[in-house]
Amino acid sequence: FDVLGVKAVTGRVLTPADNVNRGGHPVAVISHLAWQRRFAGDPNIAGRTIKLNGMPYTILGVTPPGFIGVERFYAAEIFVPDMMTAQIEPGATYLDRRGDQNTFMVGRLKPGVSE
Repeated sequence: FDVLGVKAVTGRVLTPADNVNRGGHPVAVISHLAWQRRFAGDPNIAGRTIKLNGMPYTILGVTPPGFIGVERFYAAEIFVPDMMTAQIEPGATYLDRRGDQNTFMVGRLKPGVSE
């Protein structure tokens, strides 16, 4: 979120500190659309607990309207740390396999750099 310049409209977004220990930080950020559709825009959403694959996750915050992540083929409603992959996608091994092509990176050029 920091690289993309995305700030939460309520609560906070994920930070690198949320993504350190495997399976150790069950937190989530939800999209503005999910906040409106699924939680009726509850102003006290930050801190609420939801269950994903039977595991409780604490909602940290809500993304701004229109932000759906960086995928082009679907609009994400929820964002969790990569280190929670085993809990979200049981059996997924892409964090351990360099050749697995499931993960891609997005970056932003430093100000003043054109290429």
